[in-house]
Formats: sequence, C-alpha cells, structure tokens
Amino acid sequence: MEIQIRTDFAGQMQKSAILRQVPRAFKTNATTWAADTKRYILNSYKGGKVFRRPPVEIDQNLDAKVFVTGPEQATIVLGTGGYVGRNDVIYARIQEEGGITHPLVTAKMRKWAWAMYFKEQGVQRRMLKRDFPSMPSAMRKETARAGASKYLGIALTKKARLDVKLKATYWFTRPIAERRPELDRTMLPASVWATAQAMSNQYVGMGG
Repeated sequence: MEIQIRTDFAGQMQKSAILRQVPRAFKTNATTWAADTKRYILNSYKGGKVFRRPPVEIDQNLDAKVFVTGPEQATIVLGTGGYVGRNDVIYARIQEEGGITHPLVTAKMRKWAWAMYFKEQGVQRRMLKRDFPSMPSAMRKETARAGASKYLGIALTKKARLDVKLKATYWFTRPIAERRPELDRTMLPASVWATAQAMSNQYVGMGG
C-alpha cells in the first residue's frame, strides 16, 4: 500500500526568510528613529524658539548612534562627544539644565573693558583704535549693541571671573520626550516585522 503525502511549505519558507531579516529590521527601526529625532532636535530650537542665536557647535556635533546589545535589545545614544564620534560641546549641558557659568575673563577682555570705560568718558574713536588696536571689531559691535557700563566692573575691580546665570531650556530632553511615543510604536514586534517583510520582499503575517 502506498500512501502519498503532500504539503506546501511555501508560506513557512517565506516566513523563515522574513525571520532572518528581523535582527537587521530591529536595528533599522531604531536607527531611523534616532536619525529622525536628531533632525527634530536641531529643528526644534531654530528661529529663536530656544536660543537667541543658533548654537553652531551643537548643529555641527549633535549626532545619534545605535548599538545592538542583544537579540532584542539596543542602546540609542544621542548627544555630542566621543560616544557619537563627534566633538564634545562643553556648554550643552548647562544650556539644557540651567545654572551658573564662570567664564574666565582674559587679559584682552579686561583691556577691552578699560577701552569701553574710556569711550564712555568721551575718548574719540580714532584714539580708541590707536591705543587699543588689538580690540576685535566684533567687540566694538557688541558695545554698540549692549552698552559699555556692564563691562566697567571687570576693568575697575580686575575680577578674574564673571558669573552669569542661565535659565534651563530643555532644548535636548524636551524634544526627545516628544518623540518617545514614536520610538515605542516603531519598536513593537509588528512594526519590526513589517520592516523585515519589506527587506525580504516576502509578505506573510506574523502568525501565518
């Protein structure tokens, strides 16, 4: 007696092809979210929404990296510095959290403050340029915009530091929090499976 058995494994073969793509799809979804979030952060503080002037150093050094640490686990690193292969932006944290800055006042800055003092006393511009030729033109523009009196204390007291209080802007954590629900959605098994399907050009349901 002969008993013939026949079955169709095409669906299972298709599903196996998709399964092989799942690890790559997992990282792809995480990487896509990280790249989109980086752009979202950069755009969120444009147009004077957060900073009065665009922070060029952050624009140039903010980046995102994804490190897969297990079959179902990955770490997304956002920020500046060596962890993302960029230069560190030393003022990024205090701009985020707020606090007191202690910028050093250089000899050139002190000389400039004295120059502003003399200017307030009616010293002619030609004498100012003659006596203080090293004063950068940008500093002259700044005095025209902000006035010289606030620099007078530096010159007269010769303080080594000038403390400035910065308000927290949350330029970094706020946009990430806004984007977090999208990360949770895109890393669901169904979302990863859909990406794996597209990679393998096979279309089978997760349970099919």
